[in-house]
Amino acid sequence: STINNYNTSNTIFSCINTSSDFWDHSSICRPVIDKCQRFRWGLGGPLGPRDRYFPWVHETDAAGLVRWVLESGEEGPVNAVSPECRRMGDWMRVLAAQAGRPSWLPVPSLALRLALGELGPALVPGQRIMPRAALSGGYEFSQPTLEGALSDLLA
Repeated sequence: STINNYNTSNTIFSCINTSSDFWDHSSICRPVIDKCQRFRWGLGGPLGPRDRYFPWVHETDAAGLVRWVLESGEEGPVNAVSPECRRMGDWMRVLAAQAGRPSWLPVPSLALRLALGELGPALVPGQRIMPRAALSGGYEFSQPTLEGALSDLLA
């Protein structure tokens, strides 16, 4: 998702680019554990190729970054992603450890595309996106690590 902030009288422009929005009720984090039979039965695994980067952001930081952009007047693009970018295989290994479930059976990209349509490829973007503007502008992430973010969300 993208949020644009334009103010032509003061020449302020900002564009917030977010990572996959998987922290809400319709996302992949809790449903992978709570609703997905495959994961509950111990058959969870990476979504698509293990070596693809999977940018993420905790919901507190997603909201915090929007607020920071509006309050600071940051101009230009701002990536609303965690400073810790992980590959899909590692991401799912951490999720499995936090959930007490194994993670070994990958879901092929084609299966994701067939099951989720246009959303399928979005779950395996493969881009290493960093929040350079936020970090250089002084934003402090409340959940900068995947382990901390998942621990908070799965508590």
